[in-house]
Amino acid sequence: MSGYRFLTVGGYGLAALTLALAAMSPAEAGTAQRATGCYASADHSKVMSISENHTFILIDSDGMGIITDDRSSPLFGVAGPCYGTVEIKDGKVHGSGYCLRTDPDQDKLLISWEVTGIGEGGRFRGNWTLSGLSGKWVGASGKGTFQYQKSAFPDRSINCFEGELTMAR
Repeated sequence: MSGYRFLTVGGYGLAALTLALAAMSPAEAGTAQRATGCYASADHSKVMSISENHTFILIDSDGMGIITDDRSSPLFGVAGPCYGTVEIKDGKVHGSGYCLRTDPDQDKLLISWEVTGIGEGGRFRGNWTLSGLSGKWVGASGKGTFQYQKSAFPDRSINCFEGELTMAR
């Protein structure tokens, strides 16, 4: 994704696909806008090996914020916790969860996510949806896809995403 600064962070966090939709131009009320970017999280997830071909992951992560150069995005500075589960059995993956995000004005939004597959390099991929909860986010909606990345740094994750966001206000 050109135009973005990527932090090299990683971990087993999926962190939720904590997607918080970064690089957008300022959102006009009622107009769907393209949303792309990456999101970094500190990961406290637990990985449980059930058998040789069966793993269960309990997701628990703290979103550190959006990685973008676009300070005008309504998502700039959005952070907060994500929780969920992922099961990998015989090479198939299923998982889902939620991220509660708070922006610098203390307004809240909810991101739900679902893992739909495993991509190149073992990266989780899936879909996300956004619902506004308070303040400027009331009536906001969004949806798109994500891909989870990991790196050599323990207890960190980064999720890159794309999709659209519509602000109601």
